[in-house]
Amino acid sequence: MEKCIFMKISVCIITKNEEEYIEKCIESVYGIAYEIIILDTGSTDKTKEIVKKFDKVKLFEITWKNDFSLARNECISYASGDWILSIDGDEILYKESLSFISELVNQKSDYNVYQALIVSQSNNSKLKDYFFRDFLFLNDKNIFYTKKIHEHLDGKILRKIEKNIKVENNLKEDFKIKYLNYANVLIECLSQENNKLNFCHYLKHLLYLYEKIGNYQKALETSCDLLEIYNEINFNRKSNDYYVVVIKIIKFEYNRKNYNKCLEYCEYILSLFPNDSNTLFYKANCFNEKGNKKQSIEFYNKSLEFIDLEYPNSIFFSKQIKNKLNDLKEVLV
Repeated sequence: MEKCIFMKISVCIITKNEEEYIEKCIESVYGIAYEIIILDTGSTDKTKEIVKKFDKVKLFEITWKNDFSLARNECISYASGDWILSIDGDEILYKESLSFISELVNQKSDYNVYQALIVSQSNNSKLKDYFFRDFLFLNDKNIFYTKKIHEHLDGKILRKIEKNIKVENNLKEDFKIKYLNYANVLIECLSQENNKLNFCHYLKHLLYLYEKIGNYQKALETSCDLLEIYNEINFNRKSNDYYVVVIKIIKFEYNRKNYNKCLEYCEYILSLFPNDSNTLFYKANCFNEKGNKKQSIEFYNKSLEFIDLEYPNSIFFSKQIKNKLNDLKEVLV
């Protein structure tokens, strides 16, 4: 009879002054952790004192050098488990994700990187931010972090988004303060970057930050700059990064009530992705605003037909389209 081998998970956490949440963070992953690697980057509060209470914790320290990927690579270098779970000190893994992760690492799969759904909320706000991030990955020297800020895994990877892994992120500061601080770091990175692909990476995240703090004019300008560079370097037009930039431009132009320009970009994206539900939705919106009700109904129906049900907000999006259709049908009766 073949012996069953259970995979070991090394939990890796970078900390700096995380006394408010670090205990809850460790407790949330303790049950599936073979070991917990803490890399502290200069805490002056009780963070180190708190983590030492846990038997599985191995504490290391490093001087912070304004480089997230450098710190994360240092942290995972101490891991001895088969898999690495990378979580921040102000994050808490949802309880329902524990058994799922245990099963995931013990099943055969071609994927070696799984992204978790991060649900981020500030102490000072009821607003939530949702995004996916590299979270669970095979402990392999060929998998490593890259980029100083908004770091992500690179190397020989096959990545999968996994909605069943959910993480609560607790911000100690207001969203806007955090994003403004990130924007300043990104602008500094851009001023020092000569590699165009790396430049695009930082510019892309700067675009996201401008959007999140409500500076839509800057967001539109940054989107157009990024699209211009993508076209200049013959960036893959079927890639998700390229798609997202054009969708952002469509959104910003629509919000500025520049419907003709919005429609131009819609046609461009649909030439690359004919069944894209988001683009069809904006196309329908533009026709609706221009008074062409019949065409707007046509494209709302197409948008509804091609909704990706795996998308986190698909149910809300579907309701939104149906409400638009109901309103139009009442007008046309």
